[in-house]
Amino acid sequence: MRTSHKKILPVFIPFAGCRNRCIYCNQHKITGTGGCGLTESAERQIDKYLTYSSTWDELAFYGGSFTCLPQKDRTALYSLAHARGFNALRFSTSPDCVGEDVLDEAEACGVRTVELGVQSLSETVLRMNKRPYDAAACLEAVKAVQKRFITGIQMMTGMHGESAADVIHTADTLAAVKPDYARIYPTVVLADTELAELFESGAYVPPSPAEILLRTAYAYAALTSAGTNVIRTGLQYTDNLENSIKGGFYHPAFGDMVKTLITLIYLHNYGEIRTMEADAHKLRGYKALARKHFPDKIITDESFQTDFTEICMKTKEHIFENNGRNPERHAASYSEELIRQTHNG
Repeated sequence: MRTSHKKILPVFIPFAGCRNRCIYCNQHKITGTGGCGLTESAERQIDKYLTYSSTWDELAFYGGSFTCLPQKDRTALYSLAHARGFNALRFSTSPDCVGEDVLDEAEACGVRTVELGVQSLSETVLRMNKRPYDAAACLEAVKAVQKRFITGIQMMTGMHGESAADVIHTADTLAAVKPDYARIYPTVVLADTELAELFESGAYVPPSPAEILLRTAYAYAALTSAGTNVIRTGLQYTDNLENSIKGGFYHPAFGDMVKTLITLIYLHNYGEIRTMEADAHKLRGYKALARKHFPDKIITDESFQTDFTEICMKTKEHIFENNGRNPERHAASYSEELIRQTHNG
């Protein structure tokens, strides 16, 4: 199912419940939170947002592994949410902590949506990045959650030890199980992480920005083709995040760049897109590159409504060739041009 737009009050609980620290993770840098007790921090965040607005559809616990928390902490957070008037909840968690008992508890406490940090389904990549589960257990967790809740997944590209073939395998496998929504995050090297140490020693060499864009475009196209709503591509900008990046590729407009690359590849291979005027500006792309390369191929027609799902279905076969060993030549060229545009203001 497609997820409808909801007004969600976010509560960040960095690292809470995490049984180990993955090599790339620094939630304090990503979220800009940290420092005090779990329940006290959550209460402070909720009360702050309630001063902005008293009308919210759901409350979400992000940034940790909610179901890995001790039961007393989960109970305290559920009780806090209920005391502030929230009966519809969601949380993110790790696939290794979704047993039937915690899912029973979540359902009884008003949880509607569960988001699982899948990241990869390559055994090698999971091991090298210190993810605490294997691919089979991860898929079982996704299926268990799907039986009861709206289900989201998080996937990463450019992870330590990853190849393009790993991304293709992960994206295709996840597309086959059809989660309701997804977030795709390219790996960035954050300060105070094990990945930063590997990067500084030369043990981790990030894929080039153009390669990251290609891998992420494939994941986006594969998931969208299957009906999964990709609600975010790339980390959300904060001053704290940008000041903490040591390596990898980060750009605030990364999501627009991914969709522009998909559009360019489609136009190159299929010739034209008919669309309503209201949607035409979106298809012209980041820095209007689609209009630059194909000035007459985005055709305004008020009888047509753009189906980006169909565009993704046709495009994903033209991003990589030879099972991911090489990018398709024109796809690589467009990706490199998009990256060059980020240096041109």
